[in-house]
Amino acid sequence: FFGFNVAYLSCLHLTDNIWKQSLKFIKDKQIRLLEYLCNCHDLQSVRIAESHGFDFVDIRLTFEIDLLNVDDFSLCNDGVFIKANEDHIPLLRSIASGIYRDSRYHFDGNFNDSKIIEFYQGWVEKGVHGDYDDECWCILEDDLPCAFSTIKYINDQEASIGIVGVSDTHKGKGCGKKIILSVLKYLKEKGLIKLSVVTQGRNYSAQNLYQSVGFRTKSTHLWYHKWF
Repeated sequence: FFGFNVAYLSCLHLTDNIWKQSLKFIKDKQIRLLEYLCNCHDLQSVRIAESHGFDFVDIRLTFEIDLLNVDDFSLCNDGVFIKANEDHIPLLRSIASGIYRDSRYHFDGNFNDSKIIEFYQGWVEKGVHGDYDDECWCILEDDLPCAFSTIKYINDQEASIGIVGVSDTHKGKGCGKKIILSVLKYLKEKGLIKLSVVTQGRNYSAQNLYQSVGFRTKSTHLWYHKWF
C-alpha cells in the first residue's frame, strides 16, 4: 500500500536463529520494512529485537468486554444509529483523515502523512463495502455522520472493533461514547458475547473511552519496526 514491500515477523519468541533465517526471506523479497509485534513480558525477544536494530514505535493495547454484562444503553436513545452506506463515504473519509495522528506509522517518522491518511480513509470505505472489516456503523446528526465505528466478526459469538472516528466539530460532546455504546447494544441484540478493540498506548482518550463503558485490558504488546 505504501509503495514498498512490508513484511510482518510472526513468532511467539524471537531468537537469533529465527532472525538469521528471516534475513534470507527479507533479501529475496526485497523487504524495506519489517514489523514485529512483541509480547511486552518476553524480555529475551525485546532484547534480541533491539540488538538487531529494531526501533520501538508503539504500544498495542487490546481491550475486551463481556457483552452479557452490559445493560446501560440509555445514551443510545439520543441520536440516529445507522449502518453506513455509499452516500456517507465522503464524510466518513473526512472524519477518518484525523485518525493517523496517534498511529505508529506517523510516529515512525519514515512514512508520508498523506499516505497514512489515505490508509485510514480507505479502511473506513472498505468497512462500508464489507471488504476488510465487515460493517461500518455511524451516528447521524442532521442526517450527517458525526461518528463511526467499523466491525469485524471473528465468529458467531465474538467480534472486534476496527477503527473509530469522531468529527472534529463533535469531539468532547459524548459522540465517541455514544457510538461505542450503540455498537455494544447492536452486537448484544445480535447474540454476540465478546467484543475486543485495539488502541495505541499514547491514545489516552481512546483508552479512557473504552474503560468508561466497561472494557478491560486483555493484553499488551510492543510494536517494533526495522527498515532496510
